Amino acid sequence: MFDSARVVNARVDKYATIVVDQNHYSIPDHLVGELVIVKIYSSRICCFYKDAKIAEHARLTGCHEWRLELSHYLETLKKKPGALAGSMALQQADQKIKQIFETYYTKKEKEFIELMQYIKDGTSLSDVEKSITELCKIHPSHVTTDKIKALCAKRRENTPEIAIISQVAQDITDQAIQHLKMYDKLLSNFLFHKACCNVLAASLPSQRRPMW
Repeated sequence: MFDSARVVNARVDKYATIVVDQNHYSIPDHLVGELVIVKIYSSRICCFYKDAKIAEHARLTGCHEWRLELSHYLETLKKKPGALAGSMALQQADQKIKQIFETYYTKKEKEFIELMQYIKDGTSLSDVEKSITELCKIHPSHVTTDKIKALCAKRRENTPEIAIISQVAQDITDQAIQHLKMYDKLLSNFLFHKACCNVLAASLPSQRRPMW
């Protein structure tokens, strides 16, 4: 398949960014100093290291602009959590992420960074939001990373059981539909047979008509 991207090599600088067309784009901070391959499209750029995609950003159209992804700086922030609150990476984060930080994690940067790592490792933001909502029903002070993790884990444990029940219900529904189709076909055949008999009976002299 034809790939319309312009391909360049770029070195990850000390800010964990690469520079493409005079604009900065973040790269996971453990790759500082490494050479990455960048595919540049009209509206996005994709970055690869050893054939694995490591970052994707909307392409900047200005000059000397910065596009930073908060999850790319977690290793650095674990060492310097105090830098989080005023960071450009947090300013550019998803609005929901910023709202969680400002509402529940002010002065608790380490816990927030741990939560961001939890999301990066595979937990969806929507699951985290559900857990926060449940904890807030008790009291906002109950919103901690450990409790969020516990609720998310509990929800995952219940999911297979719910999925099995849903599948059984679907199987029952499918079987019922098949039975209804079968009964409908039998009824149609019966009515057709009866109609044919009625036509045949009507064509016979009255004294020879069968009794049915």
